[in-house]
Formats: sequence, structure tokens, C-alpha cells
Amino acid sequence: MSRWVIIVTIVCALAIVSLAQVSTIEGIWYGTFSPSGRPSPVSLVFESHGADWVGSLLLADGRGIPLRDVTLSGDTITFGLELPQVKATFKGTLSTDRKDLRGEFTQNGTTSRLEVSRDSKKIEDAMPSMDPHELIEMMTSLSRGDRPIA
Repeated sequence: MSRWVIIVTIVCALAIVSLAQVSTIEGIWYGTFSPSGRPSPVSLVFESHGADWVGSLLLADGRGIPLRDVTLSGDTITFGLELPQVKATFKGTLSTDRKDLRGEFTQNGTTSRLEVSRDSKKIEDAMPSMDPHELIEMMTSLSRGDRPIA
């Protein structure tokens, strides 16, 4: 009987360890993007919808651009975005501690580095971090005409 208890304990411990190592990208990532050589603060927001991922690229001027075809495969993240004049793709790799993401952003044939981190203080010139709930509360407290997003 004690042998079964030990086996079950080991199996449960292995299951917990493997679940803890699952790579998640959900949440806000802060960084800078320099397609023209001048750094501009950006944020990436990822959210899981079942087995699929969705996301947005948030620009310093407040615009949010939806990401397309967000995939997470091991430590590699890829996505695309499409606007009338811009078609872009990103392929990057998570750091071993899964707190940083570095990769290449290709826009209309030009490739630039894009680095983001979960810690807004880690990336120079990044947008300051803000609790998403605080942001929603702030946005909904403004009158309709004062809201930057309709």
C-alpha cells in the first residue's frame, strides 16, 4: 500500500511541475519599437481564448491594432497585423524566465528589432505600467465625448 502512495505522490508532483513550466504569454508586455531609428513606446497584450491566442499592439498615441494569427509554439511567438498601408509579421523568442520577448518585426519588407518585457521599468523609454482594471475604470469614468476610444 505504501508503494502505491509513493507512486501516486511522484506522479502528482511531476504533473504539477510540468504544469508550472507551461509557457504563458497572457497579459501586457511593455517595450519600444524603432522602425525609423527613433524609439517609440509600445505594448503588446495577449489573451487566450481556449486553445487560441488573440492580441493587440498598443501604440503611444493610444491606438490599438489587432494582431492576427497569434501562435505560441514552445518558446516561439509569431503574429501578424494588417492595416491598409501596412502588412507586418513578428517572430520572437521568450527568454528562459519567460519575462522577456525578443524578435524581428518585418513591415513592408523592412525588418526591425522588437523587444518587450513584462516589467515596464526594464525597457528604456517603455510606456509606464498600468493595471488594466485601473485603465478600464478611468476610461469608463470619462464622459463619452472625452473618451479617446469610442
